[in-house]
Amino acid sequence: MNIEYPMIRYGRRALGGNADCYDVVSKSPEFPDDAERLFRQQVCQSVEWTCGDNDRTLYPDRYPDSFLFWKLSAGRVLVARLTDAGCDSRGRPHALSIEAIVVGTDNVDRPMAEFLARLMYTPDWTYTPDWSGGTLSEVPGETRHVENLERYIKSDAISLLLASHPNFHVSGINLICSPERAVTNRSKPPPPVMMTQRPNPQIKPLDTEEREGAQPLVIVSILLLLGTVVLGGLLYYSHTELESANSALVETKKQLAEMNHELEEANRQKEWATNELATIDQKLQEKEKALKTAESEIGGLRRLLDMRSSDRERMFMQRNQHYEESLQQMPDIVRDRLLEEIQRLLNNALGEEE
Repeated sequence: MNIEYPMIRYGRRALGGNADCYDVVSKSPEFPDDAERLFRQQVCQSVEWTCGDNDRTLYPDRYPDSFLFWKLSAGRVLVARLTDAGCDSRGRPHALSIEAIVVGTDNVDRPMAEFLARLMYTPDWTYTPDWSGGTLSEVPGETRHVENLERYIKSDAISLLLASHPNFHVSGINLICSPERAVTNRSKPPPPVMMTQRPNPQIKPLDTEEREGAQPLVIVSILLLLGTVVLGGLLYYSHTELESANSALVETKKQLAEMNHELEEANRQKEWATNELATIDQKLQEKEKALKTAESEIGGLRRLLDMRSSDRERMFMQRNQHYEESLQQMPDIVRDRLLEEIQRLLNNALGEEE
């Protein structure tokens, strides 16, 4: 069975050139929120590595790992590994790096003190309980801190520092366990001395050498402050430009909305005109059709009139011929009398006097 712990890391972040800043550089999504707040606000601000007279003789490379324990609620403990990350961008040694996990009673298979002591020797913090029995003899040196961890768990103290070297400053840590002498082997921290309780720890004043070592930190702080001011100005300028661009965008959207409204109105008028033209065209087609019908009917009437006129002429000629034949057959006296009567009627019709 393996127990993989969500982890959070704090360390140096290069800003380019000789500038650095220290902040949380990575975090597992499952890392608890309350533990993250404690890690950012207290753990990362509680310890600082310093340079000592024994650096070059006892620590030619880097300081060995130290461990900081901080109690949380519900029987949980935040375990932080304090690592020497080497030199920073300005070449100063002993840059501090911190990685932390949270251990609770629900994932502990033995007494908490033994579990935490064994966890200190797990390099990747993926815990594998591969042993049985009541001792920790399988890992050399692991039992050195069990007693101090037991006292810490049973006490009212909130925090405990198990330091592997004496070159540090602390703030806000209740219990500190530092070695009588330092060793160069990072994998096996030296045996601790008796633990001393410091309810209200005070940071000792810096000596001349430490002041000289702190001057670069002041310069870096000033540079960071200046960088923050410049960044704030850039952000303000960007925000102003963004607001101007946003206002221009809003005005453009308003103009586009008005143009869209006008375009919709023009489309509606075009559609109305199209419908009117279609109606007029339909009416013209109907009138043209009616006109053609009327022309056809007029043509029929003309043909009918022509036929009737031909019939009347033929009948008139037939009647004239009949009259002439009848007149030829009448006696002369009757014919002359009839012609006179016809002449008289014609004269009366024309208004002529006899």
